[in-house]
Amino acid sequence: MSEQLIAGVASVVITPPVGVDLCGFGGRPGPSTGVHDDLTAKALALEAGQSAILMTADLIGLDDQSVAQVRERVEAETGVPGANIMITCSHTHSGPATPCISHLGKWDAEYMDELRTRLAEVAIEAWRGRGPAKWAAARAPVQIGTNRRAARSGQ
Repeated sequence: MSEQLIAGVASVVITPPVGVDLCGFGGRPGPSTGVHDDLTAKALALEAGQSAILMTADLIGLDDQSVAQVRERVEAETGVPGANIMITCSHTHSGPATPCISHLGKWDAEYMDELRTRLAEVAIEAWRGRGPAKWAAARAPVQIGTNRRAARSGQ
């Protein structure tokens, strides 16, 4: 008999304040001037014999020190081992500069402190909100990529 799957999810807005430097595109002239869409971080907490928290954030990337700080706090609050707390980034080129790429934008220390707090909090919220869950899988055809040259010519 297999263990009951327990799962929880959470989401938080991580949009930086207008005026912070952005990262991912070297030809951008200056800091952010507005917000088109909010950036988010999301967490999925899983437990079935072992525990894990999977996180994603709309960022170009995160530095090792930030990841370690988030893992440390989440482990202290949830008991999930730091090695089982995984953080991935969407690699957006329209997000705030972070210490992982030092030559494309100056990162804002105050924002980074707030970001690490929000990342930890979204993981903790997912963990605290977990309940019985079921796992399922399906397949469906999807067209994700488009050749932009073909799209311009109407093909």
